Amino acid sequence: MKKPSKKKQPRAKKCRVTFLPKKAEALVPRGTSIYTASLKGGVYLNSACGGQKQCGKCKVRVRKGKVKKGTASILDAADVRAGLLLACDTLVEGDVVVEVPPETAAAKGRILESAATGEGDFPLDPLVKKIYVEPEPPSIENNIDDAQRLAMAVCKAAGIKAAEPDLDVIRDVTGAAREKGWKLTATYAPLGDAYRIIRVEAGNHEADNLAAAIDIGTTTVVVHLVEANTGRAIDVESKYNSQMKFGEDYIKRIMYAEEFLNFDEMRRLIVADINDLIDALCARNGADCLDIASVATAGNAAMQHFFLGLDPRNIRREPFVPAANFLPPVRAAEVGLNVNPRAIVRVLPGVSVYVGADITAGVLATGLYRNKELSLHIDIGTNGEIVLGNREWMACCSASAGPSFEGSGVKHGMRATDGAIEKVRIEGGYAATVSTIGDSKPAGICGSGLVDVLAELFKAGLLDRSGRFHFTEGGPIRIDEEGTPEFALVPAAKSRIERDIVINQIDIQDLIRSKAAIFAATAILAESMNVKFDDIRHVYIAGGFGNYLNIENAVVIGMLPDLPKERIQFVGNTALEGAKRCLLSREALEAANEIARRMTYFDLMSNYKYMDYYQQALFLPHTNLGLFPSAKKYAKA
Repeated sequence: MKKPSKKKQPRAKKCRVTFLPKKAEALVPRGTSIYTASLKGGVYLNSACGGQKQCGKCKVRVRKGKVKKGTASILDAADVRAGLLLACDTLVEGDVVVEVPPETAAAKGRILESAATGEGDFPLDPLVKKIYVEPEPPSIENNIDDAQRLAMAVCKAAGIKAAEPDLDVIRDVTGAAREKGWKLTATYAPLGDAYRIIRVEAGNHEADNLAAAIDIGTTTVVVHLVEANTGRAIDVESKYNSQMKFGEDYIKRIMYAEEFLNFDEMRRLIVADINDLIDALCARNGADCLDIASVATAGNAAMQHFFLGLDPRNIRREPFVPAANFLPPVRAAEVGLNVNPRAIVRVLPGVSVYVGADITAGVLATGLYRNKELSLHIDIGTNGEIVLGNREWMACCSASAGPSFEGSGVKHGMRATDGAIEKVRIEGGYAATVSTIGDSKPAGICGSGLVDVLAELFKAGLLDRSGRFHFTEGGPIRIDEEGTPEFALVPAAKSRIERDIVINQIDIQDLIRSKAAIFAATAILAESMNVKFDDIRHVYIAGGFGNYLNIENAVVIGMLPDLPKERIQFVGNTALEGAKRCLLSREALEAANEIARRMTYFDLMSNYKYMDYYQQALFLPHTNLGLFPSAKKYAKA
């Protein structure tokens, strides 16, 4: 009896998607979204939600070909008239040509690569050292084995009691020793209570001791190349985190990785980004990647989990517990870094799921943990991490500020890239004067510009204290086609997107919710520690967003405490600075571990008072004007 023949299933038709203006292409099965095709074609579109039909940022035009339009109603009437579609909600039905407008293209922007915290006073004592030795060659009378001979010479020269060579060093030492007549350079590092010799080279290479400090941010990755022997900063390089194509916040990325069981892809992207930066630094400076023998990383809990290949799923689930806050040193080969495979990688410690190693490194860099006076450290992003304390105690918390100040959820919001409006003034006649990153034609508004817009509208009397527009017939506030009040910042003729750049009532309410979350967290932390704002002598504003903030305007809207300007200091990329200090001093690394152990974490989600504080902050600047004396004059209604 013949077995019934199995019919071959027809292969899904492959469709060619061409993206303009780059002319990049992707071959994808019919029914694939344009957003997914863009990922395959290496065309990164702005998308805060990672293609989940929520943010409305991945707008494109289909110039040619057949597509199936979705039902998402995020686009406004002006977008629809302009022929725009959401890439994540549009499926290809055949070969198509897609135009990516300027506001949708994910361009490289301004990434903060430095800190303004000074060099600190830790003694120079690199985590990994090189030492030149000339052991006595073996003889009949002195026939100690090669590995032990090297170890004894290192101990004597370095003044240490014992050192054990790695297996690879034992493999290499015989050839290296005889290549140049027992003239050797050993690379060694303390691991636990012992020292390990991790590399041996023929000749004197004592000066070739490099280290890499890495800030693994949710949005950006920055690598600082350092000369370990002297502490000299050689060069720095940065790029956007390639995981952004799966969502601008890490929760979206965890959800994506969980849905498609693609955690390894997330790890691979982070490691590839770091390796690209290391390769670029070494090529530009004529350095050998193999001379990078020590690495220190700082990042939030999710980024550290992705980097190390740890399971991040419980980061977003109650009771919100990470796999580990304190991590052991690992070898570079274990994580795939393109440096010396035996290099020691130190992953700095975090405090909790929501206060990670980037904050530990920041507290180290600012010196808050050893200040006699009370200090406040604020890192503003999608989450606002806040640390309050001094050398006697430290308390910390994290508030979910949302992505508004990073441009997401705001009609014409964008990241701090070329063409982003970063400063705004509203003067007589309600005319807006703007300045942009790169002095380019305006394409949208980034975080510092959004703070300015909110404050300037309030100061001009165009917003009441609840954040509602004052609308008068023929006045500067107009009503759009959807019935939403808006204020035009830049007319279409002067904008890169060929439409008016506006801020509308929905945007204003989102921004007020974001600023309220940050201030409420700061206030409840201060009250919990029985501290008045005026007791705080130093306020450190960290991160890229904070570095370009107009302090007066941030106070006017009620985001920051109303304190004298001289107490407030922009400190830049303190995560990177803290990681660098740990590379160059064992004392600094010990201090970082002590900081993470000493900080007390306050969980705002379980704090019954937090919602009361948050509700009080949903006004400009606040329901209690006594907290903001410098802004009282603007509170007209």
